[in-house]
Amino acid sequence: MMLRQRCLPGAADGSSSRSGSHTWREELAELRGLYTAGHVFAWSICDSICGRLLGPLIKQLLKGPAPAEGQACARAVMGWCREEALWLRRSSVVAFVTLARLPDEQVFPGFRAALLDTLAVTVKGQERFAQTGTGWVLREVGKGDAGQLLQFVEANLPYFNAEGLRYALEKQPTAVRRRLYAAHKAAAARAGSSGGGADDDSQQQAKRSRRS
Repeated sequence: MMLRQRCLPGAADGSSSRSGSHTWREELAELRGLYTAGHVFAWSICDSICGRLLGPLIKQLLKGPAPAEGQACARAVMGWCREEALWLRRSSVVAFVTLARLPDEQVFPGFRAALLDTLAVTVKGQERFAQTGTGWVLREVGKGDAGQLLQFVEANLPYFNAEGLRYALEKQPTAVRRRLYAAHKAAAARAGSSGGGADDDSQQQAKRSRRS
């Protein structure tokens, strides 16, 4: 079944009915066309594609007779981090959300370093869904290696907005979160940011109480 039919039935046209198997390169090219044509316009569509197609495709290739093809496919998706389109950039990391906690030997050599390099690009995007996608995947990285997560956050702290940072640190100990929230807030104050830094846990709880 063609990629359009599997992921976005509403986007199907006459060209999607042609027969024949696709290589992963052809499928990625077709999928990228859906993004650039404007069919992927919300986080729910983006994340559905990542969860239902991109992630499973990469895993299938990695477990197949030619794992190098899986590695090449993964790196091609990571390469979307430099695209102008927000949803391509988000997909470049969210496609790996279920793999992010795994060590290299369970994915491919150099996987974690490649993923962190990709996240170092996407964290610079200040759109809300660039930040939340980056933070979400970093949270999963931290489940596998908290040290790598914290090293990344400290090195890239100025690029996070408050929401992205909260996503990234959600599963870390309270003392760690408070320290990095305070550092982020101080950095934002020094930079004269009107948005401010991330609130600590007690401030977040107070805000939730006022809204309820």
